[in-house]
Amino acid sequence: MSPDTERIDRGEKLRNDQSIPSLNVYALVDQFHIAVTVYRRAGDTWKTEFLTRKEDLLLLPDVDCALGLADLYERTHPVR
Repeated sequence: MSPDTERIDRGEKLRNDQSIPSLNVYALVDQFHIAVTVYRRAGDTWKTEFLTRKEDLLLLPDVDCALGLADLYERTHPVR
C-alpha cells in the first residue's frame, strides 16, 4: 500500500472486496513501517487485527499459510 493509494485501499476498495462472498481475509501491508492491518470475516461482520511487531504472524488458514512479519519485511528498512 502506498501513500497515494491508502485512502482508496482502506475505503472504496475495502468495501468492494468485502462484498465478495468467498473472501475471508483482506490484508493491507504498509510499505514503510511494520504495520499490517488484517480484516477477517466473522459471519456477517468483519474483525480487524493490527500487526506491528516483527514477531507477529499473518495467519492465512484458508491457504494453510503463516507469514512472519520479520520475513515479510526482511529486505525493507521500516521506520519502526
